[in-house]
Amino acid sequence: MAASCKGRTVSDIKGKYYLPFYDENNQPLKKYYHIPVYCNNKPLSTSDLCGICSEKERKLLTYIIKENILKNPNGSSVCHPSVLHGKIDEPIPVWSHIEGGIWFKKMLQKEYRKEPELIMTKKGIDEKKINEVISNLKGKKNQKIEALCKEFPELSINAASKLLKKPPIPIESIIISLQDKCYIDEDNKKNVDDIKEIFIKSITISGKSYYYHVESSKVYTKDYIYVGRYNTREEILEIDYADSDTEPSFIV
Repeated sequence: MAASCKGRTVSDIKGKYYLPFYDENNQPLKKYYHIPVYCNNKPLSTSDLCGICSEKERKLLTYIIKENILKNPNGSSVCHPSVLHGKIDEPIPVWSHIEGGIWFKKMLQKEYRKEPELIMTKKGIDEKKINEVISNLKGKKNQKIEALCKEFPELSINAASKLLKKPPIPIESIIISLQDKCYIDEDNKKNVDDIKEIFIKSITISGKSYYYHVESSKVYTKDYIYVGRYNTREEILEIDYADSDTEPSFIV
């Protein structure tokens, strides 16, 4: 199969390749970003670009970059669809308004939204579940945002960023008690009425949420059923460990 041209370009067709940012009221702004358009033409025998993209690359060389903005030598603006925005195996140019590039990311930092802000109550997203995931995120802020958006595709980057800034909903302390009397000795029928209180936190292992008791490394389902021990070094759940305590009943 013949190789295709490696040219990356843009188009000003609104709603398809030319999309608006949104304000805090979920209204579209007169500020747009581009979706990249990849050329499928056959490249020239002497280049990895086709004739059209080669001409756009030549035209690009006649312009200047000032403060990361592409301009004519006289200082006027440049029509972005008229020039090449690099090749598919190259980074997006600093002046380009293509999604994912430096300019685009700076716009997100200025609180521009790529899409209407998610209204969680209407989308039916469980905020407690979101906070449980947030409490187990690791890494830098950008890594946390990426992980949160992957877990909840409905969230925009801006919505995920704002959720990370909010203090998490405190997870209730779980009191584990011996609700029913346990008979230790069948002959003497000794009653045990002591209440044992432990503090646990939510944890996600292999994409599934559990409750985790740090001191004992014990892991319980969300229905408070013991399932095993958490290996912190390898970050895996080991189910071969039997519960060392008498199985209790759980009261929230």
